[in-house]
Amino acid sequence: MRGEIGFVLKNQKRPLVFMDIESTGLSTANDRIIEISLIKMEPNGVEKSFSSFINPEIFIPEPSFRIHHITNDMVKNAPTFKEIGPQIRDFIGTADLGGYGIIKFDIPILQAEFDRAKIPFFMDGRNVIDALIIFRRMERRNLSAAYQFYCGKSLEGAHRAEEDVRAAWEVFWAQIKRYDSLSKDASELDRFCREFRNSENQ
Repeated sequence: MRGEIGFVLKNQKRPLVFMDIESTGLSTANDRIIEISLIKMEPNGVEKSFSSFINPEIFIPEPSFRIHHITNDMVKNAPTFKEIGPQIRDFIGTADLGGYGIIKFDIPILQAEFDRAKIPFFMDGRNVIDALIIFRRMERRNLSAAYQFYCGKSLEGAHRAEEDVRAAWEVFWAQIKRYDSLSKDASELDRFCREFRNSENQ
């Protein structure tokens, strides 16, 4: 990927900064950043990077630890956002922003941190590229696509209840067989689905 961004994106006059953030939780208003990683690609292909732990000044709860495996000890001596925020802002500069799921999570939690620290940071005029949205728009995620992917069959008569429910059952059965890590317990599957639904609604 190095050096290619200037050739891939047309008319790219500003740098492009891709970001990923780990946090104490999923609330963009109330949770805090504990790790940030940035890759800046200049229009001429020069690449720079910046990564740091951040002391959130609040406790990292167990459910979050299970996701990113970042402990309270790992961040206790890291700079606070107020201390490192100016460096993050200066690294981003006037760049456009990119990442995976950044529109719903990374950008709002980053903006909240800047606001709390009273560090001016503005989104006006920036382009935002979200690879998650591109993925969802380019790769169909309807029942017909799932039936083809998991069962290797075309769904005839889609959007008729009997055909759809049989296809959904076959897709689920194929998923259970395909993913060893997927629980076979109904209550665990319920929790698995609810956790994703809740994260989508944050």
